[in-house]
Amino acid sequence: MDQDQSDQQPASIILIQYPGLNQDDWRSLSPLCMKVHYALRFKRVEYKVYNVRTPGGARRFNPRGRVPALLLPSEGDERGERVSYADSTDILDELDRRFPRRPLLPESALDRPSARILEDWADEVLYFYVGALRWIIPENWARLKATYFRENYGPVVRSIAAFFARREVRGRLVGQGVGGKDENTLRRELRECLDAVESLLENGPYVLGDDCSRADLSIFAMLDQIRNRELTPLAAEELEKRRDLMTWCDRVENETTPPGYRD
Repeated sequence: MDQDQSDQQPASIILIQYPGLNQDDWRSLSPLCMKVHYALRFKRVEYKVYNVRTPGGARRFNPRGRVPALLLPSEGDERGERVSYADSTDILDELDRRFPRRPLLPESALDRPSARILEDWADEVLYFYVGALRWIIPENWARLKATYFRENYGPVVRSIAAFFARREVRGRLVGQGVGGKDENTLRRELRECLDAVESLLENGPYVLGDDCSRADLSIFAMLDQIRNRELTPLAAEELEKRRDLMTWCDRVENETTPPGYRD
């Protein structure tokens, strides 16, 4: 990242995440981790990534054993101590407080509550559809197991890790409600979600008008995950049918690619 574009000179910020399909890539298979990635990149803040692979590993940074967690320098502490922030929404709030340039909330006081509502909808609705598509639909689960678990776990523990991870995720999905729906219902309701996002773009290039906000980053973090044909090919096809939505995805991705930056 171009140093001149960053408010934070040394990369003293660390994002704790689950890895992606490629160990050498900065991306994560967790959409909420990607939401934090996009917020950091949108703000042109330097940071590093630390991958964990189990809730036990995540518990070192978040007592709940969940990611993302973000380690930020403790304010006023010259010893280099870091403070851990968990929950993607709280992390974005803290980023706006510490790095006010390129704010994540809209300038309009009328749009700020809408941005938070849309962020919550992305985190609490779209998030679970992404999870159900990957972990519930049998052919997609087979793809996930053959890629993510093969890449990130050794042959001895691969099957065990996949079994326990799926059991935990399925339990959360069923408890939320999405995990108990049949495949046809999941796909129909996903289409309705995509239509809803597309309708938000009728009044401007971003979901709340002319400026990119945390609402865009939160929704994009979810939809970007289903653009991956390697894991969810039918969902990717549904997204690709919507030209305006694909154009918006490219637009948001450009906003989160700092000038001079190379992945």
